Amino acid sequence: MGRSGPKISSDSDIERDTVTGSTCSVSPLTHSQLVLALALGCAAPPVLTPTADAPVRPIHPTPAATTSERAEPQLQLVDDYNPPRPAPTEVIEAPGARWDAALGGLSGLHYDRASATLYAISDLPHRFDPRLYTFSVQLTDTALHVEPKAVFSIHARDPAEHDTLKWLDAESITSDGHGAFFVGTENGTDRPDPPPRIRRMDAEGLLTDELALPEAFLAAPAGSAERGPRSNRAFEGLALSPSGRWLTAGLESPLYQDGDDATFEHGAKVRLLRWDTTTFAEPFQYFYPLEPMDRPASGTPAGGNNGVSELVSLDDRRLWVLERGYVPLQEGAGPTTVRIFEVTLPDVPAPPQQQPELLSKRLVLDLGDITSALEPGAQTLDNLEGMTLGPELPSGDQSLLLVSDDNFRADQRTVFLAFRVRRAPTAR
Repeated sequence: MGRSGPKISSDSDIERDTVTGSTCSVSPLTHSQLVLALALGCAAPPVLTPTADAPVRPIHPTPAATTSERAEPQLQLVDDYNPPRPAPTEVIEAPGARWDAALGGLSGLHYDRASATLYAISDLPHRFDPRLYTFSVQLTDTALHVEPKAVFSIHARDPAEHDTLKWLDAESITSDGHGAFFVGTENGTDRPDPPPRIRRMDAEGLLTDELALPEAFLAAPAGSAERGPRSNRAFEGLALSPSGRWLTAGLESPLYQDGDDATFEHGAKVRLLRWDTTTFAEPFQYFYPLEPMDRPASGTPAGGNNGVSELVSLDDRRLWVLERGYVPLQEGAGPTTVRIFEVTLPDVPAPPQQQPELLSKRLVLDLGDITSALEPGAQTLDNLEGMTLGPELPSGDQSLLLVSDDNFRADQRTVFLAFRVRRAPTAR
């Protein structure tokens, strides 16, 4: 279980394509070359407005059953995979591609069943160019292996966006139903990046238009009461429903005007936005109930947080929500908690102008319960931020894939997890 990756070989000369003029150029990885071209470009993108385009292409070939027809799914660990971690002057050879020393910061996952491709975005652009990775996934009923295929710079056509794109903090990714993606971003008050957005991006990293956000999600004018997303805690979760009808976005933490962050004493209310993709009219809003932070069994807490880090849509109403918390200790590193909850949205949404409805939820899995089954020497939870429904297992069961964001830190790691989605027998 949790087999390590391919052998490390020394190679300090990682070749990169160059960009000439204002043309954006990216290429897939080959056996001997990692291509990572950062395109210079980009101004304010167009905003999506209500439209009645052609029907959205379903992501899955069969329609989802209604909630009442489905038994509750259960999650069972299949395997964990810890990619090799090269030193700064090393390259790790893999069949058909190479890991480069900048692999990391993986914060959003999307698996495309049609092309059998796993997409991941990196969220730490001030260390490296903002990028989109593609991977192949080999998954059996007992083993997981993830292999790099290509990497693309995230770019735009307008040169005016060049200065802000290098600070693009992309946190989530999902299909747009038409062969491209929606990408959720956040910003930090400590860096000159743009405000949180939901952008559209093609399969080679080109950013185009963006979704219009409700006023509550926009920062207040200078001198006014604080409003909008907290610094570095915005659109961590994005999910398109299997039918292609509904796009849901989730914040990591409450808006300023929605109250305090989660503490040891109380949880918090985090907003979900939900667009009908047939019109992209004003989105419906809901409150998701976030858990309080877990107090460590020992040691003195030195801060910490708990937040929503990813969403997965099971059908037109049900979502899985990944909650991830971390509490550092004055004496050193503290515990990480990761849980998956399920929420069911109302059959008839309330008008967008009404106060958001507070959803109820149920626990699907506390990942603290599976650490003893992980690879020896890596039996701890890391900063899990990406989650997606993956390929079908040979048994016929659906899989769920997760990935952790190592923040490009030596004391963290990138790990992929695969789970079997099993359905409990329906009560008679």
